[in-house]
Amino acid sequence: MKICIVDSDEHFNQRIIWGIAHYTTYSSPSVVFSIAELTETVLAHLDILFLALDSLQGIGVDDIRRIRKQNGHLRIIVITHHSELSSILGAIRAGASGYLLKSISEDRLEKKLIELEQGIHPLSADVLDKIIQSLQPELGKIECTMLSEREKDVVRGITAGLSYKEISEQLFVSISTIQSHIKRIYKKLNVNSKADVVRKVLQGEI
Repeated sequence: MKICIVDSDEHFNQRIIWGIAHYTTYSSPSVVFSIAELTETVLAHLDILFLALDSLQGIGVDDIRRIRKQNGHLRIIVITHHSELSSILGAIRAGASGYLLKSISEDRLEKKLIELEQGIHPLSADVLDKIIQSLQPELGKIECTMLSEREKDVVRGITAGLSYKEISEQLFVSISTIQSHIKRIYKKLNVNSKADVVRKVLQGEI
């Protein structure tokens, strides 16, 4: 698993490097301080990219979109101070797989790095809350024909930020039933995490 960090913020870089070394089985990531150093050759061999979203470093949403086109399988995790909804939605719509605020606490960063290794695309809690709030008017409009009505109900629960237990209680079924629905939803939508489902709703694909 090849990982790279693109950020001139050496302090936060060290937090990620230390966290990956202590909380995951991944090898230590490489670090570049400028997006200009992220060549097509480098991108082609990466699996995970921590990318600073920072206008002062000359890195924006268009760079996420370009990188996504160059390596469609790359997991792009935005690291930034920007918590504005427009920045969050812009990054996710451009192809970001996760969005972490640099203000994240050590225990939450530990949790997100563990989730990353489990295949879950990490989102800071504040980021997820803002996404959920922005999606509330859209939750009743899920019209994906490949999903059953019950699977659409589960997607609404996921997008509303509910846990499997909360969704099961809302739909009056067991947690194992919800887990079965989740597996089918992931397979039908060709995703592997809640964050992917949320992104597809944001992009109007569901």
